[in-house]
Amino acid sequence: MAPLCHSEIGELRECVARTEDRAKLQQELQKKQAARDAEERWIEWEDAHKKAREQQEAEKIKHAREREAQHVAHEEKKALQLAEKEKQAVEHATKHQQSGLQAPASKHRRKDSPTKDPYCGEPIQPSKRGSKSSTSLPSKALGSLAEKSTVDIPLNSFLSTPRISRSGRNIRPSTHLFS
Repeated sequence: MAPLCHSEIGELRECVARTEDRAKLQQELQKKQAARDAEERWIEWEDAHKKAREQQEAEKIKHAREREAQHVAHEEKKALQLAEKEKQAVEHATKHQQSGLQAPASKHRRKDSPTKDPYCGEPIQPSKRGSKSSTSLPSKALGSLAEKSTVDIPLNSFLSTPRISRSGRNIRPSTHLFS
C-alpha cells in the first residue's frame, strides 16, 4: 500500500469523526427511543390499571344495587306475609263474631249442658258459664244483696263472697258462705 498524502489523511480523519458523530447520534436516538418506549409502557400500564379500578368500582356498585334490590324484595315479601296474616286474623275474628262465638273455648261446649271444671272435676252450673261476674251465692242471698245499696254491705260479707274466675275456680277463697 502506498503512503497516504495529507489530503487523504484529512479526509480519513473527517470520515472517522463523522462516523463517531453518527455513532453518538445513534446512541442518543436509541436512548430517546428507549425513554419514549418506557413512557408509553407506563401510560399503557396506568390506563390498564385505571380501567381495572373502574371495572371493580362498577362491579361493587352493581353488587350493592343487587343486594339492595334483594333486601327490598325480602322486606316487601315480609310485609306481604304480615299483611296476609293480619287479613286472615281479621277474617277469623269476623267469622267468630258472625257465628256468635265469643271465645274459642266456648265453641266446643253447648250452652245448655253443664261440663266439668277441668281443675276440680265438679260440674259447672250453667249460671257460672259465660260471665265473668257470676258467683255461687244462693238466689235468696243475691236477692237480699240486690235490695241493699253497696254502701250498706259490710266489709266482712263482701270478703266472704267468693269471686269466680272464667274457668270456674274460686279466686278469693272464703272461710264461710252466707247461710
